[in-house]
Amino acid sequence: MVNAIDEFPALKARTLRFTCGVPRSARVIGDGSRALFLRSDGPEDTVTSLWMSVIGEDGESNEILLADPRTLLADADAEDVPAEEQARRERAREGGSGIVGYSVDAAGGRVAFTINGGLFLTDIAAGATRAIAIDEPEFKPVLNPRISPDGRHIMYTTGAYLVDIDLADHADDGDAVSVVASVPRNDGTPDDVDDETEDRPAGEWKIGLAEFAAGEEMDRYDGFWWSPDSKYVLFETFDTSHERTWYIADPADPTKPAQGRRYPQAMTANADVHLTLLELGFDADGCYYGGIAHNVEWDRESYEYLAAVSWTAGHEPLLLVQDRLQQHDQVLAVRVGEPIVTMDAPESGFTDEDGDEVETFSIAIPEYAPDEEPGITRVLEEHRNDDWLDLIAGTPSYTPDGRLVCAINDMDADTNRLTVDGTPFTPAGLQVREVLDVTDDDVLCVVQ
Repeated sequence: MVNAIDEFPALKARTLRFTCGVPRSARVIGDGSRALFLRSDGPEDTVTSLWMSVIGEDGESNEILLADPRTLLADADAEDVPAEEQARRERAREGGSGIVGYSVDAAGGRVAFTINGGLFLTDIAAGATRAIAIDEPEFKPVLNPRISPDGRHIMYTTGAYLVDIDLADHADDGDAVSVVASVPRNDGTPDDVDDETEDRPAGEWKIGLAEFAAGEEMDRYDGFWWSPDSKYVLFETFDTSHERTWYIADPADPTKPAQGRRYPQAMTANADVHLTLLELGFDADGCYYGGIAHNVEWDRESYEYLAAVSWTAGHEPLLLVQDRLQQHDQVLAVRVGEPIVTMDAPESGFTDEDGDEVETFSIAIPEYAPDEEPGITRVLEEHRNDDWLDLIAGTPSYTPDGRLVCAINDMDADTNRLTVDGTPFTPAGLQVREVLDVTDDDVLCVVQ
């Protein structure tokens, strides 16, 4: 007779806590009749594929395999991912391989993802998936790719550079790859991918990634965010040079040397986190040619944790920042300003160092009053708890008509509740765990 208790630990490990073969990471797209999700082929298969479920008018659903890692890559089972991606997966408790995450545009037509560090794009209407070539070594590794809401661009980070890919209408035309931002240099100026100077970035800076505390303790794994109109990007930079270094060995491979990692040990310094608003300039063909960066200002000394970022169409981005003890937080709105205005026709008559004619573009940069410059923040709400402020995923957020939905720890009712413009509206005793969607009429959330 099989002893289930004896077999349980090994079975739980082989099935990744009984999650293999189970649909996950589901997201409804388009008009609501389709949903994307990830799933592996069996109860002990860890390689996940991208699927789509289509619900017909009769209520019956049909599943379509959109991208299979084993079809796209011959070595999909022999996973080899960048160190930063491996660290992100550890913080997210992600044990699978293959396609473990994806990004879809607002219309639900294009999906971006990585497999073994390679970047791929699925066109759902065409039923085709293609690899996106990244030839320049300085533009690798590909970390945390996010497709723009309009589906025309993919942005990702290498850890040192924030990179934009302008997607070609046809794969044969070739995609345009360019750096839009980078970590700072020793003199505080932005780095330049074309500059071969040996001057290295000051401190230990990263760009476009979530720092350790955000990923491990706050379930925030993104380090940059597209605006709903695809004209702006908010991105994080952080310096870990003040954190202590811990050395971690790999128990599965004792031949590997211990790896040093910066770790925000209790009662020691955290990463120094900054946020930047980048206005993006695109030409008539949708190709990036430059941007204007604005520092996002808040009281970082008092509120050193960037806990959440939210950006709703038609509204300014929202930040949730917390103090070190996580007893006090602020909900901030970030001033965006006017988008870059580009001349319809490029200017000619200029040549590069090789004598080839190049096109230049003139942009109209708006002038702002001192208290209306992009990047300035204003406090919308503040919350306090002498014990601890719980973080509720999906908050803060705006309703489409502009009302503010936040989470509060109602200590009198011993309940995590939701508020709209400061007024609680979820019942006492019903614990809100996560907000999934916000409309003008209701909120879809997980409660217990």
